[in-house]
Amino acid sequence: MAGDFDFSNNAISVTYFYDAKKIEKIRQFKVDYADWKNGKLMKEPKLKAYSGMWEKDNSFLTDILHIVDTSQIPLTVDTSLREVDRKAKHTYLSVSNFLHLYDFAVALHNRYSTDTGNAADATVKMETEFESLSLEYQLSNINQAKHFSHLLNVIDCFYTDRPVDFEMVEHFTPRQTAAIAPLEHRRWIHEHREMGWTYGDLYETCALPDVSDHEKDKLRKAYREQLRMHKLAMDGFPTDREIEMHYNDLPTSEQGKDIKPFNKMLELIRLYDGLRIYKLN
Repeated sequence: MAGDFDFSNNAISVTYFYDAKKIEKIRQFKVDYADWKNGKLMKEPKLKAYSGMWEKDNSFLTDILHIVDTSQIPLTVDTSLREVDRKAKHTYLSVSNFLHLYDFAVALHNRYSTDTGNAADATVKMETEFESLSLEYQLSNINQAKHFSHLLNVIDCFYTDRPVDFEMVEHFTPRQTAAIAPLEHRRWIHEHREMGWTYGDLYETCALPDVSDHEKDKLRKAYREQLRMHKLAMDGFPTDREIEMHYNDLPTSEQGKDIKPFNKMLELIRLYDGLRIYKLN
């Protein structure tokens, strides 16, 4: 139940809104209430979160007046109906136990991998690679898995390890990935700032020994870790709008790093028993 508050004219007026989809239940309650008032029913009918405010004696308001002095600022309470805006509640359906959340984090870390093989070998390989990460990066992937509930909520999806009667998500559409990729970039920016990373690309421009390209890549990554510096990071305390502009200014190849791996992640999650992603509609 939602409510609107009006504080004008030195008074408080509250309108509580009941789900408009429950209109038939409300109509039946009003019929039963009239029958009870006329002696046709022995027991007074009740409708949770509605009857106390709708009834003539307004027991909801009476209870408030017993504990709050409203003599200086009058209080009135009314009811109405409207469609429920579930997104406005800022609550997410996604839920799982920690074991499956860990599997989710492992899949997220390995989403850039191109070779999965059979399920048994793939899961062992993914978990081995995940366990070789520093604690910082393990926690980062777990936090990312926890944050994924917010991303899924934006596209009307959720994850759970419970049996539910919803359609399973087999793949994310380009429109869905385009919606969640900037939000994942925002999470990445905030996380790196909080962990002490700064903007810079010295690790890409410093002189390296004459070794293979593969070894050079490893060295640059090692320098990047030591410097706590990244070319995609942002200094200071950027606003969400500034981060959005930063994302929009990135080359398509860099934006693709946030977009392309999501469907790979879905494939990897399915290698584990339990956790799945579903559509709300």
